[in-house]
Amino acid sequence: MSRNIIIGAYLCSKVDPQRDRYTPTDDFGYIEGWYNSILTTNNKGVILHDSLSSEFVKRYENLALSFVKVDISKIPYTINDCRFIIFNEYLQKNIFNNVFITDISDVVFKKDPFELVAEKLLVGSESVVKKDFWWSKKYINEVYPCYPFWNEPLLNCGILGGNYKMVKEVLEIMVNEIYKNPVREYFIDMMVFNYVIHSNFYGKYFTGSPLHTVFKNYDTANIDAYIIHK
Repeated sequence: MSRNIIIGAYLCSKVDPQRDRYTPTDDFGYIEGWYNSILTTNNKGVILHDSLSSEFVKRYENLALSFVKVDISKIPYTINDCRFIIFNEYLQKNIFNNVFITDISDVVFKKDPFELVAEKLLVGSESVVKKDFWWSKKYINEVYPCYPFWNEPLLNCGILGGNYKMVKEVLEIMVNEIYKNPVREYFIDMMVFNYVIHSNFYGKYFTGSPLHTVFKNYDTANIDAYIIHK
């Protein structure tokens, strides 16, 4: 029997640098779409968290979805970057056949994404190339001044899936890259993700339809996509 897992993070003890506020604790609405869609696609999920109450965990934990408490207090990076460090730690201790790691507040599964797992990584992306994206120009240049992949797709680290070995390898390389960087006020997970995938898995990944909808199109009516990412 295949042992697959979908992993998300619900972290509240640090300021969310994208929204400049703390994520509220014990807010089922924050995870509702992700949570319910794991159940409807007959998958299993785990939520890594740092601040949820025992009452909240007891209410929403079941045979398909579990909660694992983590401590990010000694990780000096932003909450976005902390996610990949704790994802890596979790997979170092737990072995699966196939894994998906996704954002938790803006991802919904329309179909079982493990149907798409084959030899390639499955990753999210956005509908622009990096050279045309002001955000990437500013921050990728700071993290990787000699970045060589400007004409490649802008990948989105909110979706990462594949067989256990490949996903674990991505996380190991990402964590190594994160720790190479000085602590910054802004998150570097997107820059690191793009650098790692294009450097180490070029030609070995799949992105776009039917894996996911166009990012931020809020295409809930799409019947072909496996994942809605905003």
